[in-house]
Amino acid sequence: MKKLLSFFAIGVLFSGFGFLGLKNFSQKVEATGEVLGNAPTVLTQSLPNGWTNRPYIATIRTRDVDVGDKLGMIASGLPEGMSLSNCSQFVLSNSERLHCDLSGVVAEPGTYTFKIGVFDDKGNFGSQVYTINLEPAP
Repeated sequence: MKKLLSFFAIGVLFSGFGFLGLKNFSQKVEATGEVLGNAPTVLTQSLPNGWTNRPYIATIRTRDVDVGDKLGMIASGLPEGMSLSNCSQFVLSNSERLHCDLSGVVAEPGTYTFKIGVFDDKGNFGSQVYTINLEPAP
């Protein structure tokens, strides 16, 4: 038996099933059982820094080598004012891809660390931790 998923999440978007919207919640999910297929991976390794009180946008790119899997993306610890949006799932180079925009306007300057995760409909999961610095606009 393998642990399939354990993650605290704030904000959820689903792709492949249509846009369901964002919900704020905090919940730990754990399951055990047979792992099916391969875990999706987050391809975007780093994000640009930005300015406060100005629009921020960056695209998070993910991949799952199991063509046909439905993918979703979650975020934990995002700065207030940022969210995931405009997700699109498609097949490229014999793998499923999910791209979502991380965007918003943040009022408070600072260094922010947060986690983005991608999961498939078989319970497989991958994630990446990011740190961005948001300075007061000049």
